[in-house]
Amino acid sequence: MTGSTRPVATLTAGLMLATFFGFCITPLWDIDFWWHAATGRAILEAGEIPDTDPLGIYQVKDLRAEVLLRAYWLSQVLYQFLLEGFGTSGIIVLRAIVLTSALGLMMWRAHRLGAGAFWTGLITVLAGCTALAFSGDRPALFSFLGIAILMPLVDRVRKKPDCPAALGLISLMIAWANLHGGVTLGGVLLVMIALCIPLEQRLRGGRPMAKDQLVVAILIAGALATLLSPNGLDLYRMVWEYQGSEMQNRTSEYLSPLAAWQRLGIAIPGYWVLLLLSLATLVRLAQQRQLVALAVTAFLLIISANAFRYVPFFLFGAAPETARALQELTPRSETWHRVRGAANIGLLLGACALLAWGATTGRAFRVGLKEGRYPVEAVAFLQQSGLQGRIFNHFNWGGYLSYHAGPGITPFIDGRNLEFEVFGKYTHILWVTELGRRLLDQEDFRLVITPDFQPLTGEHYPINDYLDRQPAWKRIHRDEVAQVFQRIP
Repeated sequence: MTGSTRPVATLTAGLMLATFFGFCITPLWDIDFWWHAATGRAILEAGEIPDTDPLGIYQVKDLRAEVLLRAYWLSQVLYQFLLEGFGTSGIIVLRAIVLTSALGLMMWRAHRLGAGAFWTGLITVLAGCTALAFSGDRPALFSFLGIAILMPLVDRVRKKPDCPAALGLISLMIAWANLHGGVTLGGVLLVMIALCIPLEQRLRGGRPMAKDQLVVAILIAGALATLLSPNGLDLYRMVWEYQGSEMQNRTSEYLSPLAAWQRLGIAIPGYWVLLLLSLATLVRLAQQRQLVALAVTAFLLIISANAFRYVPFFLFGAAPETARALQELTPRSETWHRVRGAANIGLLLGACALLAWGATTGRAFRVGLKEGRYPVEAVAFLQQSGLQGRIFNHFNWGGYLSYHAGPGITPFIDGRNLEFEVFGKYTHILWVTELGRRLLDQEDFRLVITPDFQPLTGEHYPINDYLDRQPAWKRIHRDEVAQVFQRIP
């Protein structure tokens, strides 16, 4: 990068990050956020991490349930602190800070690895557009930031394996282990890199030196630090046992990106472009015998292609290596230099235009709750009426009810899905099968709260028409989002 182009590149990078930050400031929409916040509130009130469900919905019967109760405690407490101090605006700003920091670290690492302004800008655009599809307010955001911090830290350890580098890596892994279970991926990556370092030296015709042995020791120490959480080794056991289970197969975030596109309509074109670019650079990495970069890029590419939830790990963990390899493959001709210069100016103007458009149209820099996402009016009605009891609720609303409806209302189900058999009962009742009708009579429901339609497919839920015809039930509230039925004594 020449002195004349550096100011343009710096300004472009800043505007791109500002634009991304603005588009992260949008109304809160994630259905799982509220049960995380409710759990954080319960932890603060009890002064301890729970062994049983603090929301009173599930029985803790297996390893998965035990692990999930403890896996996010630090994130959940942070969410509750922000809600108490700043309301939902604080949560939304936190989301924007975390995601923009991850994108900025990815951009910075690409530059540090030797990628020019053009390729760094291109992967930033592709990764930024893709990351917006993963902006749900849940602890997974901290795992996205975790891998964005981890990779440059590993670079630092490999370059200079001193005490500050080791302490930085170990501190990151301990914090990550208490924020989100995605730390298992970080632990696996550290072990993988530690194994690849001596192999890479041998492939290049050398022998591992004392420095390499120290690097490996620090990386292994970082991996072991992931055990310093309430779950310890149980987190890894749960992840292993969960692979290929019926629960995993029924969880939408474990769909492949292609299946998510076909079934849910979630299209992430930026990911597919990055995937193709990364495939092209794997050959370059193999030719250079850069086994560490090759293994990390291939691993993150494979798991992201297999499960939608791993796409951000690929973006923030592998894209900088892709940019570096593409830079090395770029021809050094005058024509290409002019093309890159024009493209950099285009990125600058595009970032300015997109930022202005988002701010003026309301597509960016908006706070509050996404309209129609939560049963706000229905829950306010429940609070005002003083109704209490066990409530059959829509799956998406369990967390919101736990946080807002008050201690007298106990939801039937929420997004944690800690008992798989509860989800089976829920489905039968919602769609009024023969078994569902029996369960509705047998379960001690005093209230029912549901929407009219399935959010994704638009199918009409038959339970509402069924309850309308039952003399034992009475509709007591209806708004544009939800309706409430009460069992008549």
